[in-house]
Amino acid sequence: MIRTVDLRGRSLSKAQYNAELPRATLNVAEAMVLIEPILERVKNGTQADLIALAQEFDGVTPPSIRVPQSALDAALSQLDPAIRTALELSFRVLLKFTRTNSEPAQRQLL
Repeated sequence: MIRTVDLRGRSLSKAQYNAELPRATLNVAEAMVLIEPILERVKNGTQADLIALAQEFDGVTPPSIRVPQSALDAALSQLDPAIRTALELSFRVLLKFTRTNSEPAQRQLL
């Protein structure tokens, strides 16, 4: 169960934050063993497999995994212009970093 913790207006030490927001005890290696089959299904599966995963983990069965263009257009028209500007800047910075730091063969794909 997810709980909400309101830390606004509080000045906490690292130990106090850790007490308020405890971390899971599962280590990364154990988590990878658990999620590897799911990642494999996502990577190599079909649309039907992805829909089955949505049902399994989210309890919904979407008619398609593709978001209708009309929904994308509506979301974009309602997006705060400052948020859009920030997202576009983030994209450009990430793209520049990727192009600068990728192997030459990978760079051709970008």
